[in-house]
Amino acid sequence: MALLDDHPSCPNVWHRYKSGEIVTIDIWRPEIRTKSSQLLNEGSDDDLLLQQLFSFGPFGFERVVVGIFREVKEVTHHIENTRKIGDVGFDFFGRFVS
Repeated sequence: MALLDDHPSCPNVWHRYKSGEIVTIDIWRPEIRTKSSQLLNEGSDDDLLLQQLFSFGPFGFERVVVGIFREVKEVTHHIENTRKIGDVGFDFFGRFVS
């Protein structure tokens, strides 16, 4: 493990952590949003898109996700559909490639 600690690509935050420095990040928001403030406006473009995605069903939605990732050229990845087996899990497999 010590060899990895000295590797040139080891991030500074890791060195700080190893020396005992712990940085806490406050991510809790004091207010809780109401349900209505989180819902889309009925008939808005976002609402219509969400309705269309729901209409595809689970397997169709997964095919859309795979298609979107295939179009993203800025992130190197490999993604493919797997066969539909009805286990209520994801029917695609993907990984980011470095």
